Amino acid sequence: MTGAAGAATDRAAARRHGKRAAVGSVWLLLAQVPTLPLGLTTLWLLTQWLEPAAYGRYATVVTLLMWAEWGVSALVTRTTMKLVADASDAESAAGAAAGMLRVTAGLAVVVGGGFALLAGPIAGALGDAELAGLILLAAIDVPLFALAQCYCGALNGNGRYLGRALAGGLYWPVRFGVVAAVLAMGGGAREVLWALIAASAVQLGMAAVMWPIGLGRLRGARWPAWRWLVRFALPLAAVGMSMRLGEGLDLVMLQAWGGASVEAGPYALAVAIGVVPGMAVAALVPTLLTLLTQLRRDGHPDLAEHVTRMALQGLLWLAPLTLAVSLVCEPVVVSVFGEAYRAAGPVVSVLAWAAWLRFSLAVLVSVMTAYDRPVLAAAGVTPMVGVMLVAMAWAIPAMGERGAALSTVAGLGVAWVVMLVLVCGVTGARPGAMAVARALVATGVAGVLGWWWPGSWWAGLALLALVAGLSAGCAWWWGDVRWRRVRRVGRR
Repeated sequence: MTGAAGAATDRAAARRHGKRAAVGSVWLLLAQVPTLPLGLTTLWLLTQWLEPAAYGRYATVVTLLMWAEWGVSALVTRTTMKLVADASDAESAAGAAAGMLRVTAGLAVVVGGGFALLAGPIAGALGDAELAGLILLAAIDVPLFALAQCYCGALNGNGRYLGRALAGGLYWPVRFGVVAAVLAMGGGAREVLWALIAASAVQLGMAAVMWPIGLGRLRGARWPAWRWLVRFALPLAAVGMSMRLGEGLDLVMLQAWGGASVEAGPYALAVAIGVVPGMAVAALVPTLLTLLTQLRRDGHPDLAEHVTRMALQGLLWLAPLTLAVSLVCEPVVVSVFGEAYRAAGPVVSVLAWAAWLRFSLAVLVSVMTAYDRPVLAAAGVTPMVGVMLVAMAWAIPAMGERGAALSTVAGLGVAWVVMLVLVCGVTGARPGAMAVARALVATGVAGVLGWWWPGSWWAGLALLALVAGLSAGCAWWWGDVRWRRVRRVGRR
């Protein structure tokens, strides 16, 4: 009787958590639907209205700003999600969120001020005095962006996926609208930076509306326990900073070692194209962290292990699409952005794999965080930046843009292998042998199609749609990423 009752409890937990995760993933994915078209349209506007030199400066400043902002965000966002998801009731969840918002505000002001103070030295080190004014303006965005990300992390941890979707879904529409308006009025790189500030402010405001914690609770909030900050925040900050440094290190090092902003313009476009698709797919990562945390909190380790196995198999099924992108990207880039950016095509073919590796690492880090192993996650990811720098020191002078891209993939690949071994060892979850074989066969088929496919841009887009549809359908048909497989755990 006890076994039957336990099985019934597992089935109920699977249905409850599965429904919340499925609904949350749908909301987050729907909110990210505008990300890809608006992100690419924004890139198109910037590359068509700004000179390559001006766009190179803008991209360099945004990369540096991203490092500063995500330094704070990496310290607090996943920790906020974990603290709020672990809370036993609504009041303690709100208190945990308020405490982390206070921590974020203090850190963001310090980091933003330091970023502004370093504007001159950074511009001097990169050999472009015009960067200083752009960096000073961009520093305004640091506290707004960091607070918005922390608040969105609290929404995820509390299971308020609709609120998180609405807040996150406003970012790119606002950014696109401001960029279009500024460029239509003849603005340059300095004015375009206001789009970032406006988008962060709107995202923060919507998050506060979706979960009104209140100024009173914020003023009286207790600071999170130091053991949480040391155990989770610091290792996850190291992970986040390594990930963000790896996302823009190639562009900065190419500008510092390989040429001026005019030469960095096409590469900056390639980097931006590689980042945009990851924004849409990464909507699943917060849901995964919250789901695994709650399953383990409620005493369902078997369910957590099966969810982890599904996540690993899902990553494998993204490989066919990645290969297709790498094979057909050049004509698409030239058709959309013009001949001035033809040099970005071969780089995108390499950085497509960097985008897949980054998303895979984000998933693996979320799994390790849910399993209370953030220190191991930091040990697996942080050496990545050193590998990249060593590779770039040789590859950029020897191969230029392609060397920078290959160095990025090498560093990410090393971190991916280490993290995969750690996740399999900690969780006990491993992709099924047949799932690995099916994904490899699908990747080979995608490679053959991409090799023989016509070279026009419309044919390339058609191939991407075909490979994406077939990969998703096959993964679902064979049950590699189907939630029904998890519900069967309760019937054993």
